[in-house]
Amino acid sequence: DTLEVLAARAAQKDLELACQVSNRVPDFLIGDETRLRQVLMNLVGNAIKFTDRGEVFVRVDAVASDRPVPDFSAYEKPSPNPLPEGEGFLELHFVVRDTGIGIPKEKQQIIFESFVQADGSTTRQYGGTGLGLAICSQLVKLMGGRIWVESQVERGSSFHFTVQLCADQPTTDAQKQADEVFKKAAYPLRVLLAEDNEINQQVAVEFLELRGHQVRVASDGKEVLQALASLRFDVVLMDLQMPHMDGFQATAAIREKEKTTGIRVPIIAMTGYAMKGDRQRCFDAGVDGYICKPIRSQELFEIVESFGPTITQVNKDLATLLLDKE
Repeated sequence: DTLEVLAARAAQKDLELACQVSNRVPDFLIGDETRLRQVLMNLVGNAIKFTDRGEVFVRVDAVASDRPVPDFSAYEKPSPNPLPEGEGFLELHFVVRDTGIGIPKEKQQIIFESFVQADGSTTRQYGGTGLGLAICSQLVKLMGGRIWVESQVERGSSFHFTVQLCADQPTTDAQKQADEVFKKAAYPLRVLLAEDNEINQQVAVEFLELRGHQVRVASDGKEVLQALASLRFDVVLMDLQMPHMDGFQATAAIREKEKTTGIRVPIIAMTGYAMKGDRQRCFDAGVDGYICKPIRSQELFEIVESFGPTITQVNKDLATLLLDKE
């Protein structure tokens, strides 16, 4: 939900915004939702603000109790109020990574202090972070965590923070819903993923393979056409913004080719933000479905698997096959 609020801002700058939550993170946890959202809003908002091109990537993972959080910086801010460790508590590790302007090493130690900016010229060009990072530092401490940064000038920054949350026992209905999401699909599909961004490739492939689907990756429209010329796929996930040949051009070429083959492959369009008019433009171009980034696993599963065979279709095909053998 937090990233959806910021997706429009990223789209205005033509930035990729992606999120990946490890399957080690439980679906149900108890913590301060307001504080956690405020930290993420600030860090992701800053990442978008200080990045002119490239991407902003958010990753969430669970930290095992028998190992420390990896890659601690010298500028880590330890928590004075850790929650009791042990059964019932879980530490989550968040990383907000960007390909922005970066922060000089000598400034990394002080950016979490009140009223401190990394660079005056940067503030004039991009606007400052204000009290944002200082507030983030305090909020993270209140949640039993710590915050630190790793950065290289002109290459980008990775803001890390941890929080301690309490494990929750979901209701029976909620647990059933979660189990449905992560079980293998009834009918695994052959998916062609057209996506040029490596992080988005990683996120989509991990989600789809989790459900048992086979995924082949194409980095642009030309690679999509080459793959379809040699292999059969059940569905194509088509990013609209790709180099050399974009998703609209690739879709048009596929539909034109299908006029001679008579075989239609379902195409699901992926776009960075649901701008007004985008949906209709996609359908006018010949796509069959539409999904917005950042990708949510449940939405992805539902739309991809909606183009798979139904139980009725499978039973009918099986009956036909058995009759043919008799």
